[in-house]
Amino acid sequence: MDERLLTEFLAEAEDAVEELYGELATLRARDSDGRARREALARVFRRVHTLKGSAASAGLSGVAALAHEFESLLETVRAGRVSTDARTLDAFDAALAALEETLAAARRGEDADAPRSVVERLRSMTAGEGAGVIDESLADTDESLFDAGLGDEALGFLDEQERRRLSEAVAEGARARVVSVSFSLEDFDERFRLLSDALSESGEIISTLPVTTPDAPERVGFRVLHATRETRAQTAGRVAPFGATVEELTTPTREMKETWA
Repeated sequence: MDERLLTEFLAEAEDAVEELYGELATLRARDSDGRARREALARVFRRVHTLKGSAASAGLSGVAALAHEFESLLETVRAGRVSTDARTLDAFDAALAALEETLAAARRGEDADAPRSVVERLRSMTAGEGAGVIDESLADTDESLFDAGLGDEALGFLDEQERRRLSEAVAEGARARVVSVSFSLEDFDERFRLLSDALSESGEIISTLPVTTPDAPERVGFRVLHATRETRAQTAGRVAPFGATVEELTTPTREMKETWA
């Protein structure tokens, strides 16, 4: 085991655990707020995913195994198959406490396996046992999106999690739009980050699809599926500084046009 790598990982992991405790507190406080809940879940998922990979690189198999089971449950919740009820949130807390204990053992130079009771609890809940299972199938999700006027164009490039998130956002009153943009290869990462920040102020980014620009090889393009309650004109004004365009993913009725214009 690389001692330097282990030392660096343990320092970073301590910060990650503190951040995760804060995120889980936010998740409990905002459980009834759909958008905030989805965003908090995404942040927790990313942090646990990073922790899993870093623990594996540092040779801490117990931490990596526990983080893997935690990540699996988070993925199931994000996909909409298990609800974020009190039992699920309690399981999140138990997983994080177990991660903290396993990391503490590593700091003492001890070999620590993932606690079997916590691993089994996470696995059973991921499988839908002892958790608030959501019966809605993906077909039902797609049907609800089609009912909202969203067709193959909106659904063709989305995975299950993204379809669930879009379905929830639409049910909460958001409209789905595609923001198309291209940036120079020299600064696209910074420009795209700024665009993402601007879009996140008014809604949530459901999916980002890179697109080729054969006529401009020095540029990289993106199609961003955005769910928002803003009018189309407001979103267009928000993204105009980036040279982006906005298009609806619905065929609006007259009433819808009057509301969304």
